[in-house]
Amino acid sequence: MKLIYGLILLCLLNIQCKQDDRILFDFYYQQDLTLPAGLSFLQTHYFQFDDIPTNFSNLLKAKGYTIKDIAKVSPGSGYMLALDSGVNLDFIQEVSIMISSTGQFNKEVLYSVQVPLNAGNHIDLAGTLVDALDVLSKDRFNLRISFKLRANCPETFDARFTIKFLAL
Repeated sequence: MKLIYGLILLCLLNIQCKQDDRILFDFYYQQDLTLPAGLSFLQTHYFQFDDIPTNFSNLLKAKGYTIKDIAKVSPGSGYMLALDSGVNLDFIQEVSIMISSTGQFNKEVLYSVQVPLNAGNHIDLAGTLVDALDVLSKDRFNLRISFKLRANCPETFDARFTIKFLAL
């Protein structure tokens, strides 16, 4: 008898659990950045890139969707990669990436808190829960990358940021 009640309860719970966040497709943006030697660990450093084309309307056409089909654009994941060989990113403590369609950055899309001391040349970035549809559905967007350092930047090097977004 308990088994029957248990099965009924599971069926009722299964009916209530509806998944609205279906991933229609994913897409990526990349941004290169040169970090100069000597950046101080005493302050947060900001690098801003303006008027980056989104190509969102072309992406929708290529995937066979319209803007009405998209309920939300969620940050998936990302990473920072040192392009110069031999660069260890252990001097970086935190990384944050924000986007905006105006000059006010209020949508953090990726972050990394407490970068491990053995980071090597690669830092994984976690996505946030924001909806970036209002920014990325426009023709262009602005990107700001911020760093908190645990030590001064030892040398000038090039890095690439890859950001993955999910269209839901």
